[in-house]
Amino acid sequence: MKKEFSKILGVGLTVALLVSLIIVVAPVSAGTLKWGAFSPYPTTTSEILEACNVTDIAVSGDGEVIYASGGNRTQEEGLIYKSTDGGRSWSTSSVSTNTSLIAVAPDDSDIIAVADNESRIVWVSTDGGTTWGSLGIPQESGGTTADNISDIAISAESSGKHYVAVCGDEVGTAANAWYWDIGAASPYWHELNDKTGFNDTTAETCRAVAFSPNFPSDQTMAVLTEDDGDDVVLELYSYNQSKWNDDAGFDGYAVPVIEDDGITNLVSAGLALGPDYLGSDDSLRLAFIAVTLDGDTDAEKYNGLYRASDTTVKALKDGASVKLHSVTYDGATLVTGRFDSNICYYSLDPTATTPTVSGTRALKRPGISTNTRTVVAWAGDEVVAGTTGDESAFAVSKNDGKSFSDVSLINTTLTNATDVTVSADGSVIYLTTDDGTDMSLWRYASSWERILAVPAKTEFIVRLAPDDSDVVYVADRAATTIYYSGDGGTERWQTRTSRYNIQDLAVEGTGDVAYVIVNADGKVSKSSNSGFTWGTSKSSKLSGGYMIASLGEDLVIAGSDDGYMSYSSDGGDSFTKISKQLGSTSANVSVTATGVADGDYIYAGLGTGSMDIYRWQLGSSTSWSSIKEDTDYPVTGITLQDGVLYAMCAINIPTGDSVIFRSLDPNDAVAPTWSTVNSTAVFNNWPQSLKVSGGSTVWWTVDTEATTDVLYSYTDTLAILGPELVGPAQGFEVGINPISGYTSDVIFSWSKPSARVTDYELRLAFDSGFAEVAKKLYPASTSSTVGYVVGHSATGAFDLMPGDTYYWKVRVTDPLYSPWSVYRYVAVEEAPLPVTEVTVQPAPAPEITVEAPPPPQVTVTVPPTPAPVTAPPAIPAYLLWTIICIGAVLIIALIVLIVRTRRVV
Repeated sequence: MKKEFSKILGVGLTVALLVSLIIVVAPVSAGTLKWGAFSPYPTTTSEILEACNVTDIAVSGDGEVIYASGGNRTQEEGLIYKSTDGGRSWSTSSVSTNTSLIAVAPDDSDIIAVADNESRIVWVSTDGGTTWGSLGIPQESGGTTADNISDIAISAESSGKHYVAVCGDEVGTAANAWYWDIGAASPYWHELNDKTGFNDTTAETCRAVAFSPNFPSDQTMAVLTEDDGDDVVLELYSYNQSKWNDDAGFDGYAVPVIEDDGITNLVSAGLALGPDYLGSDDSLRLAFIAVTLDGDTDAEKYNGLYRASDTTVKALKDGASVKLHSVTYDGATLVTGRFDSNICYYSLDPTATTPTVSGTRALKRPGISTNTRTVVAWAGDEVVAGTTGDESAFAVSKNDGKSFSDVSLINTTLTNATDVTVSADGSVIYLTTDDGTDMSLWRYASSWERILAVPAKTEFIVRLAPDDSDVVYVADRAATTIYYSGDGGTERWQTRTSRYNIQDLAVEGTGDVAYVIVNADGKVSKSSNSGFTWGTSKSSKLSGGYMIASLGEDLVIAGSDDGYMSYSSDGGDSFTKISKQLGSTSANVSVTATGVADGDYIYAGLGTGSMDIYRWQLGSSTSWSSIKEDTDYPVTGITLQDGVLYAMCAINIPTGDSVIFRSLDPNDAVAPTWSTVNSTAVFNNWPQSLKVSGGSTVWWTVDTEATTDVLYSYTDTLAILGPELVGPAQGFEVGINPISGYTSDVIFSWSKPSARVTDYELRLAFDSGFAEVAKKLYPASTSSTVGYVVGHSATGAFDLMPGDTYYWKVRVTDPLYSPWSVYRYVAVEEAPLPVTEVTVQPAPAPEITVEAPPPPQVTVTVPPTPAPVTAPPAIPAYLLWTIICIGAVLIIALIVLIVRTRRVV
């Protein structure tokens, strides 16, 4: 017995030691178990930058470094933005001027230059923007001052020098170009319109400048000028010859790109040279030109995109409405941006005899449709673009300019966050916002992108196909406009139109089927072709519609605005209405269900009035049962996922706090167990304020307070994971203390399932189904591994009875209930018979008298007679007392055994 007790004690000490070690070294499980603003979130300097305009973009020759100029700002100094991750994030530097134009050396990403078209000052940095030096206003000594700067470029190094070139016009309206030779012994501004061969000195403005990619070899620079109201001309300058065009050996130059005497001004222009461009080889002189003209009707028809194969010019896309601002070419694909909007064009075969030029997909252009002056550039395998104006942005295209997504420097505010939805696994988030005027749809996978921007639209809801999170519907609530995408909004949106004003929208399966419910009459319209056409509305048996949801193929459930709900099992062709009103209150109904067949459960809550959560079992219920009484809060959203029921409620809508109720066992026939989570934020984003993802582990909602609209999330690590048992092992035998007669203390231990857990319930029962409960204990612990002692005088005071088997399991009770752990059992050994030591005094030895033997007798033989009956020998006194004592001890042991084996419940 002592050996067994020592074994039990040794196990307990071992477990306790392990617990102490685990507490020190074991990592805490991931999980927040609290509401918090989702991070990351679109923020300043990463995605959102109010009052910013992306006026120009410069990309290093290897495509790894991008610079953007921010244009005119309300601050004292202009900002330059630098990115080394494709424009997803930026660092900044400032110069004492506005920043209209920017350029970077193709062979040294640390050499950059900016120009301000208002002050006409040029600034240069040779350390990536850490420090800046002013080059002043372009003007050669004795020459005329620059009056306008239209473009800027930097050459590759040649003979130890980089050339910074700007072009525009000088005071007096004459075209000119200037360069500053960085690295020269005495650098200064050199003007070029006085060099031999410059367009007969009749050019009125110079709008674009570009250095040859092979400048160290050919020392060639190209410009685009507009002469005295007649022509747009491509000209070449040789730094080696210090001459222009024919005079420098470029036969056939200057090359007329457009000739029309109705031209009054070259408003804007872009110039891109092929990556193999070589000024010394006429077969490699490939240039692309983008122009916007002022003039008469005949002249403006020449707006557009042109290709100059040396001296041969071909219009790729032209017309009065084709007003272009910039162009970029990577040797295979050509992309250009418009001057008057955010429209871009691209060509996959720009050198073909008859190239194809297509427009960037509608609703997938950089920025928003009201933006202007779209600049484009190649950055490695991606095309980047920038726009100016309200809702302007820095955008990226991963498919050669066919579509763009805004990734940063977005000129907007997140005044109103109107809805959120999340993929089933929680890996993709979609968020709708507006700034009070324009709508933005954001997508988060590994970073935030604005994938849709619509001007003059607000109050949108977003829905996903349950079986395909790339199928997205964005609906203008209380209107008929729907935007649909089958690729997660990354490449294409299509505009759809509902036949009826949209109160709520539900998507089924893979997204081909969708339903719209109408607020005015509660009718439901269905589309079976991704929202392209919509059927005639069908009665939902509700007098007014509030919400609609899909539960699976052809299974639809709807809530009214007056306390009722209905459902359909035939894809909305017909509906069955639950005839009983919830809580006898006319209010908005939020509803969800396990299904719509007999035996399924429906759960619902009201937006005002009776503050309960209700349940109805199809096929058996005759009235709504309250499964959560007196919530005190209007229900703004209810959802069921993986058997877990969630109800979102808001206090004193729209300015109060919020609370969520969560039950792991909403079908419990007696009383479901509820957890309560409070928040000071306001979660009342009707009609469906709550979304759940990740196997019931993450909750999503939007805080709708006017000044703090933001996305919130709650990581519920306890929804599907309970404590993991550590010890004792299955079937562990509990010994009995031979001294006290009580069972030995048992250390029940388990691992903490998540951070922030503080309280548990340990339940002991006499059966594996836990129908006959022996004891409920409530340990409190924040340790990584909990060790809880149960015994006669232990913290968990309870006497385990000899000979009984106890089944045990654990769950978390705070901050939320968790599922029960698996169960184990321990067996208590049978009670041993007590042993009592009895001391018996030996009887005194009898006195013996020895007498002399008698004399011999004569023996006479007599016939035998029957033997007489004799009494048994008397029991000695000492032996009799011993038997009496043993009997008494046995009687006492029996009484003790009876008392101690009584079962206590």
